[in-house]
Amino acid sequence: MYKAIYDTFKPVKPTNDLTSREKAVIGGIAGGIAAYITTPLTLVSIRQILDTQIHKEWRRNYSSVSSGLAALKAENATYKGSFANIVRHVALNASLTGPFDYYHEALYIRFGDFDFVKPTALFLAAFVSTVITLPFDTVRTRVMNQQIQPERNRLNYRSYVDVFVKQFVHEPNPRSLWAGFYTHLIWTYLYAYLTVGITETFTTSWKRKDGLIEWQI
Repeated sequence: MYKAIYDTFKPVKPTNDLTSREKAVIGGIAGGIAAYITTPLTLVSIRQILDTQIHKEWRRNYSSVSSGLAALKAENATYKGSFANIVRHVALNASLTGPFDYYHEALYIRFGDFDFVKPTALFLAAFVSTVITLPFDTVRTRVMNQQIQPERNRLNYRSYVDVFVKQFVHEPNPRSLWAGFYTHLIWTYLYAYLTVGITETFTTSWKRKDGLIEWQI
């Protein structure tokens, strides 16, 4: 989706390109659309992962994807936490795309077309993205895993802001917003590396078959 939007708005001049900010906006839009569509699956996945942490008599026990989606529909919670999920993905894609383009250009100008330039730029972008998105990831997970019955939750959240408030009240360590930082950093880097690599491999191959020259790819 990102490449489709990018190719629609990319200038046709070989010496011009979209700015880092424009690329971040495109990445954010693509991430937000994808997040909304996949929210029900994300919700089922999070609840399945955390189900063993709940008292046995309160567990949801989704036996399959279809049973999980059916339970969400019956609970009228198919898109519970969708806003947090969308914000998280918009932040993820925007904070990866913009910084990556910025760092990649800076390293390319300084060192040239060496093999370490793109991986280094991706790692720096992944670091920025992890700092920005991890708090939203925490909010999304807590909201999505919350039970309808208030007595079944250790903490009940009235809004997304309330999640941050109660986290600061009950977990006074300011780093709690970034719990699992290094694990998330590695995940973000691998996600970005594989996404960029796979996307570029396929789109470059297809465009060359269509007869486009290098600066048009």
